[in-house]
Amino acid sequence: MTDPISIATGLTSIKAAIDITKTLADARDTSKLLSVKLELQGLLLEAQEAQFALAAQKRELEERIRELEASAREKERYQLTYVGDGTLAYTLKPETQGSEPAHMACANCFEHGKRRVLQQRGYADHEHGTALFVCPDCAAQIVARTIVPTPLVARAPGEPCPSCGAYEFRVSKTAPTKGHWGDMGCKDVTKKCTACKFEDVEMVTPK
Repeated sequence: MTDPISIATGLTSIKAAIDITKTLADARDTSKLLSVKLELQGLLLEAQEAQFALAAQKRELEERIRELEASAREKERYQLTYVGDGTLAYTLKPETQGSEPAHMACANCFEHGKRRVLQQRGYADHEHGTALFVCPDCAAQIVARTIVPTPLVARAPGEPCPSCGAYEFRVSKTAPTKGHWGDMGCKDVTKKCTACKFEDVEMVTPK
């Protein structure tokens, strides 16, 4: 942020410069005239620096206003929602979701001006569809109903992830094993967790 003291100093310099110009007309001595001119140049330089400082402060304020307006627009897209037994989180309003995947935002961080999407870290009660969600910023944990993104509604639950426990561990690709084992029909099966991005490769032999 621009230093207000430097701006005030510059404005004072402008007033002083104006006062000095009034003495130039009365200056008859060459040395005195030179001294007055040098002082005037110094004051004009300070005034110029103050002008630059004011312009920088204006740009900073305009940028801050844009940030606040963008944050306000983002907050308007969410609503405080009960996502479990007495558990609250911010969720997208239906009319503002569009093609964005369904998700929950941490209520604690949201109240402090930050949108942090809660990450699933395993199931609390798989039978009743509740899971443990963790905030990546403040580490708050909540138990809530699982949110399945619309494009994945028909997808069957995956295996429990060895890293985070979420039932999102699925086969992502299969390729022949390199070398001798591949000649025998073995394949490398890569599984990846869509929740925590953990990845593991297992060699599968033909039956």
